[in-house]
Amino acid sequence: MNDSTLRGEKFSLSEKHYKNLIDVIPQPLWIYEISTLKFLEVNQSAINVYGYSREEFLKMTIKDIRPKEDIPLLNDILAKSKSKPIHTAGWQHMKKDGTFIYLEIYSNDIIYDRKKARLVISNDISRLKEQDNSLWLSAAIVESSEDAIIGKTPDGIITSWNESAERMYGYKKEEVINKSISILFPPENIDEFKDIMKQIRKGKRIEHYQTTRIKKDGSRINVSISISPIKDNFKRIIGASTIARDITKIKIIEAERDMLLKNEINLREKAEKGQERLAFLSEASKILSSSLDYEITLASIAGISVPFVSDWCAIDLINQDKKLKRVAVVHSDARKKYYADQLQQVFDNVNLEATNVYKAIRTGKSVFIPEITPEYFNNKEVNIEFLSLLKTLGLSSLIIVPLKYMDKIFGAITMVMMESNRTYKEEDLTFAEEIAYRAAIAIENAALYNASLSMNTELEKRVKQRTEQLEAVNNELETFSYSVSHDLKAPLRAIEGFSRVLLEEHSNQMDEEAKRLFNIVVSNTAHMSRLIEDLLEFSRVTRINMNKVKVDMMKMAGKVFDELKSFENNRNISLSIDDLCPADGDPALLKQVWINLIANAIKFTRPRDTAIIRIGNKVEDGNRIYFIKDNGVGFDMKYSQNLFGVFQRLHKYKDFEGTGVGLALVERIIKRHGGKIWADSKLDEGASFYFTLNINEVLL
Repeated sequence: MNDSTLRGEKFSLSEKHYKNLIDVIPQPLWIYEISTLKFLEVNQSAINVYGYSREEFLKMTIKDIRPKEDIPLLNDILAKSKSKPIHTAGWQHMKKDGTFIYLEIYSNDIIYDRKKARLVISNDISRLKEQDNSLWLSAAIVESSEDAIIGKTPDGIITSWNESAERMYGYKKEEVINKSISILFPPENIDEFKDIMKQIRKGKRIEHYQTTRIKKDGSRINVSISISPIKDNFKRIIGASTIARDITKIKIIEAERDMLLKNEINLREKAEKGQERLAFLSEASKILSSSLDYEITLASIAGISVPFVSDWCAIDLINQDKKLKRVAVVHSDARKKYYADQLQQVFDNVNLEATNVYKAIRTGKSVFIPEITPEYFNNKEVNIEFLSLLKTLGLSSLIIVPLKYMDKIFGAITMVMMESNRTYKEEDLTFAEEIAYRAAIAIENAALYNASLSMNTELEKRVKQRTEQLEAVNNELETFSYSVSHDLKAPLRAIEGFSRVLLEEHSNQMDEEAKRLFNIVVSNTAHMSRLIEDLLEFSRVTRINMNKVKVDMMKMAGKVFDELKSFENNRNISLSIDDLCPADGDPALLKQVWINLIANAIKFTRPRDTAIIRIGNKVEDGNRIYFIKDNGVGFDMKYSQNLFGVFQRLHKYKDFEGTGVGLALVERIIKRHGGKIWADSKLDEGASFYFTLNINEVLL
């Protein structure tokens, strides 16, 4: 064997070693010719990573696995690195499927197959690249966040502090790093700091915790904080991350919202109570002027006073013997009615001069005891049996008002609260005195009337004068009602206006709950305004003069239906109108009757797929009866006595809107026309309303 043959065998052995060596290397490896850049050899790892076969690789150049935009930079590096090792990172290579990977490259010159070549080993650093990007993005998010983001050790030592934390607390980063987070805690909240760090060391999260913190300048801010423990790869807690948001402005808005809501509730309660009392006084005045038998009317007043203004009401009058006579006793508790009756039986045996009833009559001044204490029942001058019965009745609050008109005192009205958890206030005393004043006028009128039966014309004149005074009081009540209703609208407009301003100009500072509550305020003020408008309309109907003409009822009902249906958003409503007879009446008032009745039919048929409404008339007992029927939800007839009362509702407001005035207004209009109205219904089976006009005009 000559030397050249030996050298050839050694060379072949060297190539074989190369091939064996590169195949066992786990990283992608290849050898390319420097002059042509063609692949001369690749290992199995490169084939696995890039997706090309060995044959495909050997037909390619290294430029074929590079993005086109990298070729100029590749040429530049190859030109500068001749015969020098290369170590570069951040290269992108393209796999056979078109995806890219990031690589770290190691290369050096070698002689392979008698050619100048370069051996390349690559490391896939795509995951590290993603981690770097993720860390960079996380850092950017932390710095750009509007919330203060603070990192700390498990012992509360600050390790990171973003720009929002600087703005929120006033400390620069270098002022707080390596200091305890407790510098932000108020002195009285230092236990809170200890508890929080204890929770973090246990691995517990704290979310949306609202508390107070101290800024660098000593001022305090309200914050909402969330704290999360930070763990290493071995699940050990190595720190904590705190995200804090300044909610000081939100707290101010919430306080303003709460104040507005409280004021709105108080105003609404006062308005509702005022309207209820106006309605009560109106009803009381009607009762007192309905008969000259004052004992009967006073008993009726006691009856309607329970439970509206008292749990127990008694009325005592001075008889001809200058003694007290109890003419009425009404009790809200049927179980205690027996004791109230017993009290009336022993009343004659009581030393009246020692009672508060006598005190009110003797002085002409009201007795007002907001809270009755046990000492009240220790009056030794009063009959023991009487006091025992009073104690059994469970008195808790008391008003006794003399029935006084001008310089005359006729007796006293006693109003008592017992176990209903209600107590009297000064405004209740004023209301009770107003009731007593009207009752005293009625008694005086009755006394004058009875005296007039045996006296001369002068006494009759005095009766007329007193009657006019009572009518004047009723007129004043109507005027008072109108004035109060108007005065109530001003604060309602203010509440609605301020609420809308907050919603429109500060909504970006409110959470959804605040917006919802302010919308409730606006909705409630609108509802209260409708109540006031309906009350005004109810009052107006009793005062306006009627202008009776012949009214085409069929045309009027059809036109009203068309107007109302236009607001119903394409509902399926079937209406049939019989050939209605014309009627004699005031057109404006009769139109209001049809508006309210048809509107009710449309409203209470909303749950039906097809609303069916029929309007007709018939003749019974010589009277023409108009009617309207529907297939709506109907009502329970056991509550029908409340149907035409002011502010009376048989359905919940959340189910069907309304103020409870509409049917009362209809009844008032029909009565002014000399007719009457009634209804018939079954729950969930529709309702029928019937009314007559000029009932005394019998049809021939």
